[in-house]
Amino acid sequence: DRLIGEGAATSAAVEVARATGFNGFDIEILRPFAAAPHARASLGRFLGFFRPLQPIALLQALAGESKRERRHLLLALLEAHGEPARREALDLLGSDLEPSMTDAEAQLRRNLIYILRRLRRPGEDGLDEEVAILARHAAPQHPAALVKEAIGAIGQLPGRRPQQVLARLKEQLEGMLSGSEPAMAPAPELRSYVDRVVTTLSRRETASRPARRTPTRPVLSETSKLAADGLPGFVHELGETKASGSLLVEDGDRAVAAALTMREGRLAAARAGNLAGAEALYRLLETYEGGTAVWSPQSEARRATAAEADTLALGPLVLEGLRRRDELGLARAIVPDDATFAPRPPAPQPHPEEKDGLVTREVWVAASEGRSPRSCEKAVAADPYRIRRLYLRWVEDGSLEEVGSAAGG
Repeated sequence: DRLIGEGAATSAAVEVARATGFNGFDIEILRPFAAAPHARASLGRFLGFFRPLQPIALLQALAGESKRERRHLLLALLEAHGEPARREALDLLGSDLEPSMTDAEAQLRRNLIYILRRLRRPGEDGLDEEVAILARHAAPQHPAALVKEAIGAIGQLPGRRPQQVLARLKEQLEGMLSGSEPAMAPAPELRSYVDRVVTTLSRRETASRPARRTPTRPVLSETSKLAADGLPGFVHELGETKASGSLLVEDGDRAVAAALTMREGRLAAARAGNLAGAEALYRLLETYEGGTAVWSPQSEARRATAAEADTLALGPLVLEGLRRRDELGLARAIVPDDATFAPRPPAPQPHPEEKDGLVTREVWVAASEGRSPRSCEKAVAADPYRIRRLYLRWVEDGSLEEVGSAAGG
Protein backbone atom coordinates (compact mmCIF):
# COMPACT_ATOMS: atom_id res chain seq x y z
CA ASP A 1 0.00 0.00 0.00
CA ARG A 2 2.81 2.40 0.84
CA LEU A 3 4.64 1.69 -2.42
CA ILE A 4 1.43 2.20 -4.37
CA GLY A 5 0.78 5.49 -2.58
CA GLU A 6 4.29 6.68 -3.40
CA GLY A 7 3.88 5.71 -7.06
CA ALA A 8 6.82 3.33 -6.77
CA ALA A 9 4.94 0.46 -8.42
CA THR A 10 3.34 0.43 -11.84
CA SER A 11 -0.38 -0.27 -12.18
CA ALA A 12 0.42 -3.53 -13.97
CA ALA A 13 2.67 -4.70 -11.12
CA VAL A 14 0.03 -3.73 -8.57
CA GLU A 15 -2.63 -5.71 -10.43
CA VAL A 16 -0.40 -8.78 -10.60
CA ALA A 17 0.29 -8.53 -6.86
CA ARG A 18 -3.40 -8.18 -6.02
CA ALA A 19 -4.46 -11.03 -8.32
CA THR A 20 -1.71 -13.59 -7.69
CA GLY A 21 0.13 -12.54 -4.51
CA PHE A 22 -1.80 -15.01 -2.34
CA ASN A 23 -1.44 -17.90 -4.79
CA GLY A 24 0.07 -20.99 -3.19
CA PHE A 25 -1.29 -20.21 0.26
CA ASP A 26 -4.30 -21.73 2.01
CA ILE A 27 -6.72 -19.49 3.88
CA GLU A 28 -6.23 -21.80 6.88
CA ILE A 29 -3.13 -19.74 7.75
CA LEU A 30 -5.53 -16.86 8.53
CA ARG A 31 -7.62 -18.82 11.07
CA PRO A 32 -5.65 -17.66 14.17
CA PHE A 33 -6.07 -14.01 13.15
CA ALA A 34 -9.78 -14.41 12.38
CA ALA A 35 -10.27 -15.65 15.95
CA ALA A 36 -8.31 -12.77 17.55
CA PRO A 37 -10.33 -9.54 18.04
CA HIS A 38 -7.18 -7.42 18.34
CA ALA A 39 -6.08 -8.57 14.87
CA ARG A 40 -9.38 -7.76 13.14
CA ALA A 41 -8.38 -4.35 11.71
CA SER A 42 -5.08 -5.61 10.28
CA LEU A 43 -6.76 -8.72 8.91
CA GLY A 44 -9.40 -6.63 7.14
CA ARG A 45 -6.69 -4.53 5.47
CA PHE A 46 -4.80 -7.66 4.39
CA LEU A 47 -7.94 -9.27 2.97
CA GLY A 48 -8.86 -6.12 1.11
CA PHE A 49 -5.58 -6.08 -0.79
CA PHE A 50 -5.69 -9.51 -2.45
CA ARG A 51 -8.48 -10.09 -4.95
CA PRO A 52 -8.99 -13.80 -4.06
CA LEU A 53 -9.65 -12.68 -0.46
CA GLN A 54 -12.10 -9.88 -1.23
CA PRO A 55 -15.78 -10.27 -0.29
CA ILE A 56 -17.17 -11.45 -3.61
CA ALA A 57 -14.45 -14.12 -3.96
CA LEU A 58 -14.99 -15.35 -0.39
CA LEU A 59 -18.75 -15.48 -0.94
CA GLN A 60 -18.25 -17.56 -4.08
CA ALA A 61 -16.04 -19.93 -2.08
CA LEU A 62 -18.68 -20.07 0.66
CA ALA A 63 -21.34 -21.10 -1.86
CA GLY A 64 -19.34 -24.13 -2.94
CA GLU A 65 -17.91 -25.17 0.44
CA SER A 66 -19.23 -28.42 1.92
CA LYS A 67 -17.06 -28.61 5.06
CA ARG A 68 -18.60 -26.94 8.09
CA GLU A 69 -15.34 -25.78 9.73
CA ARG A 70 -14.20 -24.27 6.42
CA ARG A 71 -17.51 -22.38 6.10
CA HIS A 72 -16.97 -21.00 9.60
CA LEU A 73 -13.54 -19.69 8.58
CA LEU A 74 -14.94 -18.07 5.44
CA LEU A 75 -17.67 -16.40 7.50
CA ALA A 76 -15.07 -15.10 9.97
CA LEU A 77 -13.01 -13.63 7.11
CA LEU A 78 -16.10 -12.00 5.63
CA GLU A 79 -16.91 -10.53 9.03
CA ALA A 80 -13.40 -9.04 9.14
CA HIS A 81 -14.17 -7.19 5.89
CA GLY A 82 -17.00 -5.35 7.63
CA GLU A 83 -19.41 -3.19 5.64
CA PRO A 84 -18.21 -4.24 2.12
CA ALA A 85 -18.99 -7.89 2.96
CA ARG A 86 -22.38 -6.90 4.37
CA ARG A 87 -23.22 -5.01 1.18
CA GLU A 88 -22.29 -7.97 -1.04
CA ALA A 89 -24.24 -10.42 1.15
CA LEU A 90 -27.35 -8.26 0.99
CA ASP A 91 -27.02 -7.96 -2.77
CA LEU A 92 -26.91 -11.75 -3.14
CA LEU A 93 -29.89 -12.18 -0.82
CA GLY A 94 -31.85 -9.83 -3.06
CA SER A 95 -31.73 -12.33 -5.93
CA ASP A 96 -34.89 -14.27 -6.80
CA LEU A 97 -35.96 -17.07 -4.48
CA GLU A 98 -36.75 -20.39 -6.14
CA PRO A 99 -40.15 -21.95 -5.22
CA SER A 100 -38.37 -25.15 -4.14
CA MET A 101 -35.07 -24.41 -2.42
CA THR A 102 -32.24 -26.95 -2.26
CA ASP A 103 -30.46 -27.62 1.03
CA ALA A 104 -27.29 -26.04 -0.36
CA GLU A 105 -29.12 -22.86 -1.37
CA ALA A 106 -30.84 -22.64 2.02
CA GLN A 107 -27.50 -23.08 3.82
CA LEU A 108 -25.88 -20.36 1.72
CA ARG A 109 -28.72 -17.90 2.29
CA ARG A 110 -28.71 -18.62 6.01
CA ASN A 111 -24.98 -17.84 6.09
CA LEU A 112 -25.56 -14.60 4.19
CA ILE A 113 -28.19 -13.56 6.74
CA TYR A 114 -25.76 -14.49 9.51
CA ILE A 115 -23.30 -11.99 8.01
CA LEU A 116 -25.99 -9.28 8.11
CA ARG A 117 -26.68 -10.06 11.77
CA ARG A 118 -23.01 -9.95 12.75
CA LEU A 119 -22.23 -6.68 10.96
CA ARG A 120 -24.06 -3.54 12.04
CA ARG A 121 -25.86 -1.51 9.39
CA PRO A 122 -23.91 1.64 8.45
CA GLY A 123 -27.03 3.85 8.50
CA GLU A 124 -30.74 4.08 7.74
CA ASP A 125 -30.43 4.17 3.94
CA GLY A 126 -32.00 1.11 2.32
CA LEU A 127 -33.53 -0.15 5.56
CA ASP A 128 -36.97 -0.84 4.05
CA GLU A 129 -35.40 -2.81 1.20
CA GLU A 130 -33.41 -4.93 3.66
CA VAL A 131 -36.52 -5.63 5.74
CA ALA A 132 -38.38 -6.69 2.59
CA ILE A 133 -35.56 -9.04 1.54
CA LEU A 134 -35.43 -10.67 4.97
CA ALA A 135 -39.23 -10.94 5.10
CA ARG A 136 -39.17 -13.03 1.90
CA HIS A 137 -36.70 -15.40 3.56
CA ALA A 138 -38.92 -15.65 6.66
CA ALA A 139 -41.80 -17.11 4.63
CA PRO A 140 -42.74 -20.42 6.32
CA GLN A 141 -42.48 -22.54 3.17
CA HIS A 142 -38.68 -22.23 3.29
CA PRO A 143 -36.38 -24.56 5.32
CA ALA A 144 -36.75 -24.07 9.08
CA ALA A 145 -33.18 -22.96 9.84
CA LEU A 146 -33.40 -20.24 7.18
CA VAL A 147 -36.78 -18.98 8.42
CA LYS A 148 -35.55 -18.71 12.01
CA GLU A 149 -32.35 -16.92 10.96
CA ALA A 150 -34.39 -14.41 8.96
CA ILE A 151 -36.78 -13.75 11.85
CA GLY A 152 -33.83 -13.07 14.16
CA ALA A 153 -32.25 -10.72 11.62
CA ILE A 154 -35.48 -8.73 11.17
CA GLY A 155 -35.70 -8.35 14.94
CA GLN A 156 -32.27 -6.72 15.09
CA LEU A 157 -33.15 -3.94 12.66
CA PRO A 158 -34.25 -0.54 13.97
CA GLY A 159 -37.49 1.32 13.34
CA ARG A 160 -41.20 0.56 13.06
CA ARG A 161 -41.11 -1.36 9.79
CA PRO A 162 -39.44 -4.50 11.25
CA GLN A 163 -41.99 -4.44 14.08
CA GLN A 164 -44.85 -4.33 11.59
CA VAL A 165 -43.39 -7.15 9.50
CA LEU A 166 -42.96 -9.39 12.54
CA ALA A 167 -46.48 -8.65 13.77
CA ARG A 168 -47.90 -9.48 10.34
CA LEU A 169 -45.87 -12.70 10.17
CA LYS A 170 -47.20 -13.70 13.60
CA GLU A 171 -50.78 -13.19 12.41
CA GLN A 172 -50.10 -15.22 9.27
CA LEU A 173 -48.52 -18.10 11.20
CA GLU A 174 -51.36 -18.17 13.73
CA GLY A 175 -53.84 -18.21 10.84
CA MET A 176 -52.09 -21.27 9.39
CA LEU A 177 -52.25 -23.02 12.76
CA SER A 178 -55.94 -22.23 13.18
CA GLY A 179 -56.79 -23.30 9.63
CA SER A 180 -57.97 -19.89 8.44
CA GLU A 181 -55.01 -19.73 6.03
CA PRO A 182 -53.37 -22.53 4.00
CA ALA A 183 -50.55 -24.13 5.99
CA MET A 184 -47.15 -23.75 4.34
CA ALA A 185 -45.29 -25.94 6.86
CA PRO A 186 -46.03 -28.70 9.39
CA ALA A 187 -47.75 -27.58 12.60
CA PRO A 188 -44.70 -28.15 14.88
CA GLU A 189 -42.58 -25.91 12.66
CA LEU A 190 -45.29 -23.25 12.53
CA ARG A 191 -45.51 -23.25 16.32
CA SER A 192 -41.74 -22.90 16.60
CA TYR A 193 -41.87 -19.92 14.23
CA VAL A 194 -44.60 -18.27 16.31
CA ASP A 195 -42.46 -18.77 19.42
CA ARG A 196 -39.45 -17.23 17.66
CA VAL A 197 -41.47 -14.21 16.51
CA VAL A 198 -42.99 -13.67 19.96
CA THR A 199 -39.54 -13.90 21.56
CA THR A 200 -38.09 -11.45 19.04
CA LEU A 201 -40.91 -8.95 19.55
CA SER A 202 -40.48 -9.19 23.32
CA ARG A 203 -36.77 -8.47 23.02
CA ARG A 204 -37.47 -5.40 20.91
CA GLU A 205 -39.98 -4.17 23.47
CA THR A 206 -37.51 -4.69 26.30
CA ALA A 207 -34.70 -2.94 24.41
CA SER A 208 -36.92 0.06 23.57
CA ARG A 209 -37.85 0.78 27.18
CA PRO A 210 -35.98 3.76 28.63
CA ALA A 211 -33.45 2.81 31.26
CA ARG A 212 -34.52 3.39 34.83
CA ARG A 213 -32.45 5.93 36.67
CA THR A 214 -30.39 4.63 39.54
CA PRO A 215 -31.84 6.14 42.74
CA THR A 216 -29.58 8.44 44.71
CA ARG A 217 -30.41 6.47 47.85
CA PRO A 218 -30.82 2.87 46.69
CA VAL A 219 -33.11 0.62 48.68
CA LEU A 220 -31.60 -2.43 50.38
CA SER A 221 -33.10 -4.82 47.85
CA GLU A 222 -35.48 -4.88 44.90
CA THR A 223 -37.27 -8.09 43.89
CA SER A 224 -38.79 -8.36 40.43
CA LYS A 225 -40.65 -11.01 38.49
CA LEU A 226 -38.54 -11.70 35.44
CA ALA A 227 -39.57 -13.36 32.18
CA ALA A 228 -36.97 -15.16 30.08
CA ASP A 229 -36.96 -12.40 27.48
CA GLY A 230 -36.74 -9.71 30.17
CA LEU A 231 -33.44 -10.95 31.58
CA PRO A 232 -31.12 -9.63 28.82
CA GLY A 233 -32.68 -6.16 29.01
CA PHE A 234 -32.49 -6.16 32.81
CA VAL A 235 -28.77 -7.06 32.82
CA HIS A 236 -28.04 -4.61 30.00
CA GLU A 237 -29.79 -1.86 31.96
CA LEU A 238 -27.52 -2.48 34.94
CA GLY A 239 -24.58 -1.86 32.64
CA GLU A 240 -26.07 1.27 31.06
CA THR A 241 -26.83 2.82 34.47
CA LYS A 242 -23.37 1.87 35.83
CA ALA A 243 -24.98 0.05 38.73
CA SER A 244 -22.99 -1.56 41.55
CA GLY A 245 -24.35 -4.40 43.65
CA SER A 246 -25.38 -8.05 43.49
CA LEU A 247 -28.05 -9.76 41.41
CA LEU A 248 -29.52 -13.08 42.52
CA VAL A 249 -31.49 -14.74 39.72
CA GLU A 250 -33.94 -17.50 40.66
CA ASP A 251 -35.91 -19.84 38.44
CA GLY A 252 -39.66 -20.45 38.58
CA ASP A 253 -39.23 -22.77 41.58
CA ARG A 254 -37.18 -20.13 43.46
CA ALA A 255 -34.01 -22.17 43.07
CA VAL A 256 -30.87 -20.09 42.47
CA ALA A 257 -30.02 -19.96 38.77
CA ALA A 258 -27.10 -17.53 39.06
CA ALA A 259 -25.48 -14.94 41.30
CA LEU A 260 -23.84 -11.90 39.68
CA THR A 261 -21.79 -9.06 41.14
CA MET A 262 -21.70 -5.71 39.33
CA ARG A 263 -19.21 -2.91 39.79
CA GLU A 264 -19.92 0.40 38.06
CA GLY A 265 -21.98 -1.36 35.41
CA ARG A 266 -19.40 -4.07 34.72
CA LEU A 267 -19.39 -7.75 35.64
CA ALA A 268 -17.04 -8.31 38.57
CA ALA A 269 -18.05 -11.90 39.42
CA ALA A 270 -20.62 -14.49 38.41
CA ARG A 271 -21.55 -18.00 39.43
CA ALA A 272 -24.07 -20.38 37.82
CA GLY A 273 -23.83 -24.00 38.87
CA ASN A 274 -20.29 -25.17 38.15
CA LEU A 275 -19.46 -22.15 35.98
CA ALA A 276 -17.93 -18.79 36.90
CA GLY A 277 -17.31 -15.48 35.15
CA ALA A 278 -18.48 -14.88 31.59
CA GLU A 279 -19.36 -18.57 31.11
CA ALA A 280 -21.79 -18.35 34.04
CA LEU A 281 -23.55 -15.35 32.48
CA TYR A 282 -23.71 -17.13 29.12
CA ARG A 283 -25.34 -20.18 30.73
CA LEU A 284 -27.88 -17.94 32.43
CA LEU A 285 -28.79 -16.10 29.21
CA GLU A 286 -28.90 -19.33 27.16
CA THR A 287 -31.15 -21.37 29.44
CA TYR A 288 -33.18 -19.03 31.67
CA GLU A 289 -36.93 -19.58 31.38
CA GLY A 290 -38.19 -16.97 33.82
CA GLY A 291 -38.51 -16.52 37.56
CA THR A 292 -37.38 -13.86 40.01
CA ALA A 293 -34.50 -11.40 40.23
CA VAL A 294 -33.33 -9.93 43.53
CA TRP A 295 -31.18 -6.83 43.05
CA SER A 296 -29.20 -5.55 46.05
CA PRO A 297 -27.42 -2.29 45.26
CA GLN A 298 -24.31 -1.14 47.09
CA SER A 299 -24.73 2.37 48.46
CA GLU A 300 -21.00 2.96 48.86
CA ALA A 301 -19.48 0.83 46.13
CA ARG A 302 -15.84 1.26 45.33
CA ARG A 303 -15.40 3.42 42.24
CA ALA A 304 -13.93 1.48 39.34
CA THR A 305 -12.53 2.61 36.02
CA ALA A 306 -13.80 1.27 32.71
CA ALA A 307 -10.39 -0.21 31.99
CA GLU A 308 -10.24 -2.22 35.21
CA ALA A 309 -8.76 -5.60 34.40
CA ASP A 310 -10.89 -7.72 36.73
CA THR A 311 -14.28 -6.61 35.39
CA LEU A 312 -16.03 -7.22 32.07
CA ALA A 313 -18.27 -4.91 30.03
CA LEU A 314 -21.86 -6.17 30.14
CA GLY A 315 -23.02 -5.02 26.70
CA PRO A 316 -20.83 -7.38 24.61
CA LEU A 317 -21.48 -10.24 27.05
CA VAL A 318 -25.26 -9.87 26.69
CA LEU A 319 -25.07 -9.74 22.89
CA GLU A 320 -22.87 -12.84 22.77
CA GLY A 321 -25.16 -14.63 25.21
CA LEU A 322 -28.19 -13.89 23.01
CA ARG A 323 -26.34 -15.15 19.94
CA ARG A 324 -25.46 -18.36 21.78
CA ARG A 325 -29.06 -18.77 22.93
CA ASP A 326 -30.26 -18.57 19.32
CA GLU A 327 -27.63 -21.07 18.12
CA LEU A 328 -28.43 -23.39 21.02
CA GLY A 329 -32.11 -23.34 20.07
CA LEU A 330 -31.28 -24.36 16.51
CA ALA A 331 -28.91 -27.11 17.67
CA ARG A 332 -31.62 -28.57 19.91
CA ALA A 333 -33.74 -29.29 16.84
CA ILE A 334 -31.07 -31.76 15.66
CA VAL A 335 -29.63 -32.82 19.03
CA PRO A 336 -32.56 -33.01 21.50
CA ASP A 337 -32.04 -32.56 25.25
CA ASP A 338 -32.65 -36.19 26.21
CA ALA A 339 -31.31 -37.99 23.13
CA THR A 340 -28.67 -40.67 23.63
CA PHE A 341 -25.92 -41.54 21.18
CA ALA A 342 -23.39 -44.21 20.34
CA PRO A 343 -19.97 -43.67 18.71
CA ARG A 344 -19.47 -44.64 15.07
CA PRO A 345 -16.57 -44.32 12.63
CA PRO A 346 -15.02 -41.95 11.65
CA ALA A 347 -13.06 -40.75 14.67
CA PRO A 348 -14.44 -37.53 16.19
CA GLN A 349 -12.85 -34.25 15.16
CA PRO A 350 -12.57 -31.24 17.51
CA HIS A 351 -14.72 -28.20 16.81
CA PRO A 352 -12.52 -25.50 15.23
CA GLU A 353 -13.89 -22.84 17.59
CA GLU A 354 -13.50 -24.89 20.79
CA LYS A 355 -10.09 -24.05 22.21
CA ASP A 356 -10.30 -26.13 25.39
CA GLY A 357 -9.19 -29.68 24.60
CA LEU A 358 -10.25 -30.88 28.06
CA VAL A 359 -13.85 -29.79 27.42
CA THR A 360 -13.81 -31.56 24.04
CA ARG A 361 -12.53 -34.77 25.64
CA GLU A 362 -15.02 -34.67 28.53
CA VAL A 363 -17.97 -34.09 26.19
CA TRP A 364 -16.88 -36.90 23.87
CA VAL A 365 -16.50 -39.36 26.75
CA ALA A 366 -19.96 -38.43 28.06
CA ALA A 367 -21.59 -38.59 24.62
CA SER A 368 -19.98 -41.90 23.64
CA GLU A 369 -21.07 -43.42 26.97
CA GLY A 370 -24.69 -42.61 26.15
CA ARG A 371 -25.17 -39.53 28.31
CA SER A 372 -27.72 -37.08 26.95
CA PRO A 373 -26.80 -33.46 26.13
CA ARG A 374 -28.90 -32.26 29.08
CA SER A 375 -26.99 -34.57 31.44
CA CYS A 376 -23.63 -33.56 29.96
CA GLU A 377 -24.41 -29.85 30.35
CA LYS A 378 -24.86 -30.35 34.09
CA ALA A 379 -21.56 -32.18 34.49
CA VAL A 380 -19.06 -30.44 32.20
CA ALA A 381 -17.69 -27.01 33.14
CA ALA A 382 -18.72 -25.22 29.94
CA ASP A 383 -21.84 -23.33 28.91
CA PRO A 384 -24.56 -25.38 27.15
CA TYR A 385 -23.92 -23.76 23.77
CA ARG A 386 -20.32 -25.03 23.66
CA ILE A 387 -21.37 -28.53 24.69
CA ARG A 388 -24.29 -28.76 22.27
CA ARG A 389 -22.26 -27.57 19.29
CA LEU A 390 -19.79 -30.45 19.92
CA TYR A 391 -22.66 -32.95 19.92
CA LEU A 392 -24.00 -31.30 16.76
CA ARG A 393 -20.66 -31.47 14.98
CA TRP A 394 -20.24 -35.16 15.74
CA VAL A 395 -23.79 -35.97 14.71
CA GLU A 396 -23.32 -34.12 11.42
CA ASP A 397 -20.00 -35.81 10.59
CA GLY A 398 -21.29 -39.26 11.61
CA SER A 399 -19.09 -39.78 14.68
CA LEU A 400 -22.24 -40.01 16.84
CA GLU A 401 -25.47 -41.80 15.99
CA GLU A 402 -28.69 -41.25 17.91
CA VAL A 403 -29.85 -44.51 19.47
CA GLY A 404 -32.59 -43.54 21.92
CA SER A 405 -33.82 -41.16 24.58
CA ALA A 406 -32.76 -40.89 28.21
CA ALA A 407 -36.28 -39.73 29.10
CA GLY A 408 -37.94 -42.64 27.32
CA GLY A 409 -35.44 -45.28 28.33
